[in-house]
Amino acid sequence: GHNAIQERYLVIKPKRVVRHKSYNSNGKNIHDIALIELEHAVSFNDSRIGFACLPLNHVNQGESYPPIGKETYDYHNKIQ
Repeated sequence: GHNAIQERYLVIKPKRVVRHKSYNSNGKNIHDIALIELEHAVSFNDSRIGFACLPLNHVNQGESYPPIGKETYDYHNKIQ
């Protein structure tokens, strides 16, 4: 049920987002990288923590969005 779904992922709000200084949202995906500082530290030893592919469309700060990550975007690479 509801609790089983909540146990599969964590909701952690970003504290700060820093985009690449040369990023331009012209659709060419050049310099499309950013650092996301979370509100609190996390451990990659926690199975609910991993890499996430962010949506391509514009997102509004402060809004809630559906879960994203290795299961929803089929990301299977190992953390190096």
